[in-house]
Formats: sequence, C-alpha cells, structure tokens
Amino acid sequence: NCYCAVNELQKVEYSYCEGGNIQDCAANKVLEGWYPLGGISGNNQLNYTNTGYNTSSTQIRVQAFWRWAE
Repeated sequence: NCYCAVNELQKVEYSYCEGGNIQDCAANKVLEGWYPLGGISGNNQLNYTNTGYNTSSTQIRVQAFWRWAE
C-alpha cells in the first residue's frame, strides 16, 4: 500500500498604502497585523491640465504590506 501526504502552505495576502502622506495608513496597517514589504517606493505624477502636462508634479508614495491569510 502507498499513502500520500500533502501539506498545504500557508496563504499570504497583500495590501498597500498609496498617496502623498501614507503615515496614518501605514500605522493602521501595522496595528492590524500587516508587515511592511520592502521599502517605500515613490514617483512623481505629472499634473494634467486642458493645455497638456504642466511642470508641477505630485509625489506619490507606495508602501506594500503582507500578512498570513486567515
């Protein structure tokens, strides 16, 4: 007789905070049991007007988080 055993790995879920000021969002995520994934990434989002893209931009920050799924 042959018996097979299977172990299922724990599942992971992901979330993120995004915007110009993500401190409150990130603090709430940590309180809810999320772990930061890597560092904060940032990029500039050019603002668009009816005459085209202008020189001003908005800094967008993104912080990814992970936790074990329930």
